[in-house]
Amino acid sequence: MASSLSAVFYRHNLLDLIYTRNHSRDFCAIRGDYFTTRMRLMATVFAVLATLWLAIDYLFLDPAYQQPISLLRAAVAGLYAWMAIRPVRQHDLRAAHLYLVAFVSFASVFYIGARQIMPHAEMADAMLVGYYFLPFLLVSMLALFPMTVVESVGYLLAIGALFWGHEWLVGDMHDIVTLGNAWLLGMMALMAVWAQLSQLHMLLRLYREATHDVLTGLTNRRALMNGLQHEVQIAHQTRQPLSVLLMDLDHFKRINDVHGHIMGDAVLRQFGALLAEVIHAPSVAARFGGEEFFAVLPDMPKPDAMAVAETIRERCAALVVDSPMGERIPVTVSIGVAQLNANEATSQLICRVDEVLYRAKEGGRNSVSVA
Repeated sequence: MASSLSAVFYRHNLLDLIYTRNHSRDFCAIRGDYFTTRMRLMATVFAVLATLWLAIDYLFLDPAYQQPISLLRAAVAGLYAWMAIRPVRQHDLRAAHLYLVAFVSFASVFYIGARQIMPHAEMADAMLVGYYFLPFLLVSMLALFPMTVVESVGYLLAIGALFWGHEWLVGDMHDIVTLGNAWLLGMMALMAVWAQLSQLHMLLRLYREATHDVLTGLTNRRALMNGLQHEVQIAHQTRQPLSVLLMDLDHFKRINDVHGHIMGDAVLRQFGALLAEVIHAPSVAARFGGEEFFAVLPDMPKPDAMAVAETIRERCAALVVDSPMGERIPVTVSIGVAQLNANEATSQLICRVDEVLYRAKEGGRNSVSVA
């Protein structure tokens, strides 16, 4: 059993490094803030350095190139300064990616523009202007962000297309310097991907340790409350449905008293595994406390939530835990279902679903009750 669970967790961790399908909205929001913070710093650094570099253009660059290069550099510096000070939507990974795309696009504009202004520049002039090593700088900068394989490959392909596309336009595809640069760019890309995945793996690990229940592996109560508050805000803003389930294992105290707390823990673990199989992202299943569990179902109306609750109830009723003494311990669950009302606060929603769960238990247990 332990080896199979390890395989499942390893497989999930590996998939989480490839794409974001199984990432919770809360983790995506945290990563979005992570991206935005670093992007603001990088935009500030680029704006300052591009501005200071104007003096180098004036002192050392060929007078024929000074004015157009300086105007282009000043424009890009202004764009980065604008990025550094403009307000950015918080807790939004998609907005953070757009921010990063804008950053790469501005650098790409400078790269293409400078090469058009100086089409036959010598290596010293190219390095002086700064466009020569700009693709390498962009690739190395991507190593600062914890990305999945899919996200990383998307950015690296865009930078590679920029580099090779321009070389093809100017006819330098088979130049030995171009081939050497391409090889170096590819090696830097591999190192950037390695750094990104290492950061993402560590961030996922720290996030899970801080937000997941040790016994069941489900989201813990603190993370649940933060995520639920966020989902309630989204539901009110978008007017999309949001449903919740509150579940309580029936007669759980009797299981602890008769079979011991070790068997009680085994029941909790198996029910947690059941919820993990039924509840999929962006929905979230959590241990609410003791033998109580909670599920947040974004974009799901009450009828669909009732169907999910009934599936959980049926699968739980079919669940049997074997004790070391050879006894078979039956497990059932009572479930309350509620859908968020217009302008309803998070605390009101929780109180309402708690009352519904109480009715389910009063009605005989092993049942689903709906608000």
